[in-house]
Amino acid sequence: MLPLSLVGRSDGPDEPISSTAIRRAMAGGQVELAATLLGHPFEARGVVVQGDQRGRLLGFPTANVEVPIAVCVPADGVYAGWYHRPDGSRHACAINLGRRPTFYEHAEHSLLEAHLLDFNGDLYTEAARVEFTNFLRSERKFDGIDALISQLKNDVDHARVVLSA
Repeated sequence: MLPLSLVGRSDGPDEPISSTAIRRAMAGGQVELAATLLGHPFEARGVVVQGDQRGRLLGFPTANVEVPIAVCVPADGVYAGWYHRPDGSRHACAINLGRRPTFYEHAEHSLLEAHLLDFNGDLYTEAARVEFTNFLRSERKFDGIDALISQLKNDVDHARVVLSA
C-alpha cells in the first residue's frame, strides 16, 4: 500500500499523493516517481498509424502511436519501456516522445514513437499500450543524420540495459 505522502524525496518537501503531484512528475519526465505515485507504471494507449517512415530509413523502425492530445503524457524525451500488443505479447522498446527537432523546426504537438527491440513485423492499425518505465534523456536537435543515428544506437543500448535489470 502506498503511503499518504512521500517521505525523504530528494526533489523537495514531502507532498501528499495527488493528481497534481502525478501531473508534476509527468511534466518533469519523472516516470519512475509517477509510477510510485500511481502504484503502477504510466502507460499511453492509442492506435499505430503510418508516419513518414524516417525511423525505418535510419535503421530504427518505430510504431507511431496516435495518442489523444487531451491525454497527460510525460515530458518530451527518450524513455525505456514496454510495448503491449493486443495478442498479450510484451516487447521491450525505446520510446521517443517529442517534436523531432532534427527534422521539424516547429512541430505542433508531440509524437509517441516506440522502437521495439528485436522485433520485425507489421503493427499498423494495431491498438497499442506503451508503458513508460525509465527516463533516458531529454529530446534535442542533432547536427546531422550520423549524429542522430549514433545517439539512437546509444538509446537502444541504454534501454536494453535498464529493461534487463
